[in-house]
Amino acid sequence: MSEVIDIMIASSFATFVSLLAGTLTASRKLPNWWWGVAIVPLLSLGIALSVLLLPRPIPDGWQEGDFDAGRADFIALVFFGAIVPIAYLAVALPVAFVVRLWKARRAKP
Repeated sequence: MSEVIDIMIASSFATFVSLLAGTLTASRKLPNWWWGVAIVPLLSLGIALSVLLLPRPIPDGWQEGDFDAGRADFIALVFFGAIVPIAYLAVALPVAFVVRLWKARRAKP
């Protein structure tokens, strides 16, 4: 059940930030590159926010040496809050820039 809530929080966060970004533009429309570049980091940060807001409980009968749910939450926060957005943007931004240059070059006669 918590996975469904995680997905709902992540998609709500991405939608909220997208709507907010749309209202900050003069045309009230998101740029064409938004969905290709910004949506994956927003969803990832939304999952990190979900983990932060809804920590996983330590199961009954937990003993020293067993899997630690708190440590797993920390790993999820670091992975979804930092590693995934940085790695994705490190690849997506240069690719988007090259595609934009390629299209501009093809448009000129």
